[in-house]
Amino acid sequence: MATHDALLLVDWQLDPEAGRFLGVETGTRSVDWLSPERWATLDDLLAEVHPDDRAELRDRLAALGPGEHVMVEGRALPGRHGCFRGMVRTCGVGGRRVLCGHFVDVTHELEGARILARSEERFRLAFDASPDAINLNRLEDGTYLDVNAAFTRLMGWTLDEVRGRTSIELGIWRDPAERERLVEGLRARGRIDNLEADFVDKFGHVHRGLMSARVLEFDGEPVILSVTRDITEQVQVERRLRRLQHLEALGTLAAGIAHDLNNILTVLTGNLGLLRAELDRHDPRRELVDDSFEALERAASLSRQFLAFAKGGEPRRQAVDLAELLGRLLRLHFSGTAVRWELDVEPELPPVVGDPELLSQVVGNLASNARHFLAGGGRVSVRARRRALGEG
Repeated sequence: MATHDALLLVDWQLDPEAGRFLGVETGTRSVDWLSPERWATLDDLLAEVHPDDRAELRDRLAALGPGEHVMVEGRALPGRHGCFRGMVRTCGVGGRRVLCGHFVDVTHELEGARILARSEERFRLAFDASPDAINLNRLEDGTYLDVNAAFTRLMGWTLDEVRGRTSIELGIWRDPAERERLVEGLRARGRIDNLEADFVDKFGHVHRGLMSARVLEFDGEPVILSVTRDITEQVQVERRLRRLQHLEALGTLAAGIAHDLNNILTVLTGNLGLLRAELDRHDPRRELVDDSFEALERAASLSRQFLAFAKGGEPRRQAVDLAELLGRLLRLHFSGTAVRWELDVEPELPPVVGDPELLSQVVGNLASNARHFLAGGGRVSVRARRRALGEG
């Protein structure tokens, strides 16, 4: 009662037929948005009420019958900050029907309710519009209370399908122990940030999710508000990137090994060529030298594979001096053998565009086959000419 008195704005009596006040007594509360001391008629009261509330207030007063009462409320005029609420009843004064009422100031109460309603509306808009999955679950058992549209898009389950059921029952956690760790962390700290876990959707597909969660009070019960972002594609991209970085590191290592091996093979091949040149074709040691050459060729092939791997398997395109490449490989393969070779290159032959390693491999394979075929002696002739496409 003391609170009511502290908020009382006005007590009044109104002749409903004449629309005139019979008495107006201001209360203990004085505000700048209501002036009951100036009220003479009902229209004076309505003039201080928000236009959107006037018709309802007038209709409620007009509808009161004998012995009835009604609760009314209204807002101040636009630009003024205030709200009132009161009770109006029908009573008899001097043998005639009179409306008796009082208004109290409920500005803070109604404003608080409106602020809460706006806050709830903004939360609902953010909840529904979020691109991330959001859900409310009971802390105790994980029962779903609410989910947004993004949850349905990600997991396939609608609100009607999950409401009243637990996440364990639906098999959403790929590892239920991860939910236990989530709950333990929430009980201890009240929040969890950036928890990575695997979630299984309605159709059995596994999604990697990044979850943050808070414990809130909902109707007096602790609930989990969780926001989960699908990072499945991001994780796959990161894995591919790490694999590529690993392959790049291996390629760099392979290239270094191949270059070192080529340097060693060049020395060995040159020395064996000199040794073979000093041996007679019928010298039994000649076979050992030939076997060594074959082993060096296999090692050179392995080196070329290392280089191909280092480049990612893609051919390298660069200008290659064909005369130099052919002369070097022919000398390498036929020096010290019974095979005579000759190279005829067109004067001022322009460089060809290609992968020098692959070109060396092709020419080397041809030269090696020729040496084996002509083991008893013979002649190899190589010519290099320019030809336009379409010529024979």
